Amino acid sequence: MRLYGSADSPGIIVIRLPRQDVGLIRTVMFRAQAELEREALDGAIWILEPHRMRIWHEDG
Repeated sequence: MRLYGSADSPGIIVIRLPRQDVGLIRTVMFRAQAELEREALDGAIWILEPHRMRIWHEDG
């Protein structure tokens, strides 16, 4: 991800789950949707995991 950067992109969402489970995917996507109402994805990398969400902005 850092190789390509995210500053000039519309944003990147990475989903990291221990298994491909529809319920778990829905849970993290609903969490991301709620966060999108508060923060723009533009130029950021969001890493969604079962119990946390990490948001990385290229500028720091």
